Amino acid sequence: MRIRKHPISRVLFYFRGNVFMLYLSKMKYNEIRKTMKKLIFCVSILTVLLLSISYSIKPLVLSFAKVKIKDTFSASAVSIRDCEVNPLRGVVFSNIEIRRGSLYDFKLQKLKIAYALPHIIKGAISKVSLEGASIKVNMGNKDIHEFLTYCNFSSKGTAFFVEALELSELTLDIKSANVNIGAHVSLDFSLAKRTLDFIDLEISQFNNNNINVQDLSLNIGRNKALQGLYIREIGYDKIKVKEVKSRVNYNAEAIAFDPLSAEVLKGKINAVVNVTLGKTIAYTLDLKACNLDLENLAEDLRLVEKFQMSGKVGGSLKAKGQGLAISIIEGAFSITEPGGVLSIKDKKVIENIARSSKMPYEILVEGFKNYRYNNGKVALALQGSDVVLSAAFEGDAGNRGFDIRWHNPGFFNIGKE
Repeated sequence: MRIRKHPISRVLFYFRGNVFMLYLSKMKYNEIRKTMKKLIFCVSILTVLLLSISYSIKPLVLSFAKVKIKDTFSASAVSIRDCEVNPLRGVVFSNIEIRRGSLYDFKLQKLKIAYALPHIIKGAISKVSLEGASIKVNMGNKDIHEFLTYCNFSSKGTAFFVEALELSELTLDIKSANVNIGAHVSLDFSLAKRTLDFIDLEISQFNNNNINVQDLSLNIGRNKALQGLYIREIGYDKIKVKEVKSRVNYNAEAIAFDPLSAEVLKGKINAVVNVTLGKTIAYTLDLKACNLDLENLAEDLRLVEKFQMSGKVGGSLKAKGQGLAISIIEGAFSITEPGGVLSIKDKKVIENIARSSKMPYEILVEGFKNYRYNNGKVALALQGSDVVLSAAFEGDAGNRGFDIRWHNPGFFNIGKE
């Protein structure tokens, strides 16, 4: 037989159940509250502990940094105004100055060294950031490499690998007998991945022996609308390339200067340059030239006493390489009518042509004296580690041809990958 519960008993049962659930909920709430209190207490203790450690090791970090800097730049006055230490994340130094009379003066608003504990144990620093750095060096009549005699860049001790480098508003002012630089740069570069996040570079002047650069600006990465390259003038000896302009396409691992245009030897050049970032920087060049003045070339190379030539030349040049290793050089140029005049006055050049062509020296002397040509072709190529220029001309007085070989000068590893 089924016994029906009285409505009042149902209400009491429901009420008791809710009271029981409320009791259980209250117990859980109290447990959670106690747990949260313990957690907050532990975090507070840990925070106080970390702050205590930070403040206690701050003088040690400052002292250690000054000692290390003085070890590197001996006989220098070193000052560091302040530093912030976070044992778990990194160190920030403020207002650093390293000075040695009028020889050099380095100033740095902030130096940030960021790391993660698991990485720094393995010897890796996540990022080094330099903010508001100013580097001034004045070597007077000494070469720039002599600056190293005032420094001690010893490799002894613990070595750390820096995974990324960031420069913000770095100013360079370097004066010496062989190198002069005035520049302003900001960049973010991953040394671990060999990728560039951005670069804003301005060079007001760069002089190194016969190389001269005036007013260069390069913007990559931050604002695509402003990305581009501009050089007012770049020269080697007396050869000047002016008004270099290029659009820049960039994807963090590769940079393409396309199209690139410039003025040289009273003519025009257009080129495409691709640079691939990686373990080794690789590059390709595809250049086309038109109406280059050969008379200006002889004058700019200071070869007038040995070599004179007139006429207009155009053609193409391709090059490929990695780092300082050039593996491909291919050039094909032509001189069209009305041609020009060629005179070779240097006896050694005539002797080399006679040796390679097996023609009498006396005939070649006369043959290259005010030789009038109607058209000609010039080829540039690699032969082993030498760059060879082969020239062939046609004129009313007959055909002429010769080769000029440049042996590897050592600055580039010509013909090697």
